[in-house]
Amino acid sequence: MKILSIRQPWASLIISGVKDVENRTWPMNYRGVILVHASQRADEISTDDFERRFGVRMPSELRLGGIVGTTEIVDCIRPHPSKWYDAERHGRTVSRHCRYQLERLGRDGNSSRLCVRPPQLAASFIAPALGPTISRR
Repeated sequence: MKILSIRQPWASLIISGVKDVENRTWPMNYRGVILVHASQRADEISTDDFERRFGVRMPSELRLGGIVGTTEIVDCIRPHPSKWYDAERHGRTVSRHCRYQLERLGRDGNSSRLCVRPPQLAASFIAPALGPTISRR
C-alpha cells in the first residue's frame, strides 16, 4: 500500500472528509487507497489565517509523526474547482476517508498497533509510534 506524508492540519482535514484535494508539485499516476501519514512537523499556518482563507475551523488536536488514516486517490487533475486546490500545483482528488484508532504497544512506545474500523476495512498494521499531539486554540 502507498503512503503519503502530509503536514497537519491538512492530514486531519483529509481523513475527516473536509479537504477533498491534496496538492503536490508533481503529477501522480496512482489511483487507489493510500495510508495518510502525519508529518513530524505541522504547517506554520496560524489559526486565524486558516479560518480566514478556508472558512472552516482548524482541528483542535493534531497528531504528529504517524499513520492517521486512509483515503482514496480518485484522480490527479489541473485545474479543480475546490477551495482547497492550489493553481500552481497538481491536485489529487480524494474520497472514502477512514480515521485510524491507535493503541500503543510495548512499554517503550516505539510502535503502535493500528486497528482499522469499520469491519470491511479490518486489518492490523505496525507503524512508528505517533509523536506528540499539538493543541491549537
